[in-house]
Amino acid sequence: MSDVKGTAIVTGATGVLGWGVVKALSEAGYVCICQYRGTSARAGEIEAQNVFLVEGEIDSETAIAGLFAKIGEKCGQEGLAGPDILINMAAQFERASLSEVEFETAAKMLAINAVSPLIMAKYFAENLKAKGKIINFADVAAMRPWANYSVYSASKAAVVGLTKSLAKELAPNITVNAVAPGVIGPGERLGREEIDRQLKLIPLKRFGHVREIVSAVKFILENDYVTGQVICVDGGRSL
Repeated sequence: MSDVKGTAIVTGATGVLGWGVVKALSEAGYVCICQYRGTSARAGEIEAQNVFLVEGEIDSETAIAGLFAKIGEKCGQEGLAGPDILINMAAQFERASLSEVEFETAAKMLAINAVSPLIMAKYFAENLKAKGKIINFADVAAMRPWANYSVYSASKAAVVGLTKSLAKELAPNITVNAVAPGVIGPGERLGREEIDRQLKLIPLKRFGHVREIVSAVKFILENDYVTGQVICVDGGRSL
């Protein structure tokens, strides 16, 4: 695979947005090694050139160490160079008012959304043989937190902080940036009333498309002089 542009680890790759990113990158000449949980129904549907699935959890350091061992085995089996791109997309999203928040559930969301990208970056950097790139997925909620989503908003704000901190620590060999999507193609997830309410908050008066998130990811991958930045793809929602 001498014409490969890079080999990317993508967590949360079987979600709608994750798969959109993976598909576009594979078509653009990148190899994608996709982490997924065994409970993912979408995993069996994914078929594309230069896409490889690796099952594993990311909810503890032991699990992440095991995941990287599996990734190393997969690269060996497929004759791939070691990964030089890490895209942290996996996230847990739940609504909970303050009165409903419990320590254990809050800690779990913070672990998946904020601690996991940090530990993934640790193992990625340790295994990297040359220069590399890390892309973390934040959210408009990091800049414009929502009521009743305090834990989720805090976890995504933490992603912004760790992105900037790691950009300083890992320079000059690794660039670290974040993409912060707004509402992307809600489909049937939102009722008419909620759609109208959301659109009033977005200066561009529409929801985003997966292709616009992909464009931001590609920009980061193709630019070697951007690090520590958060690219908001939200139609102006974070203003």
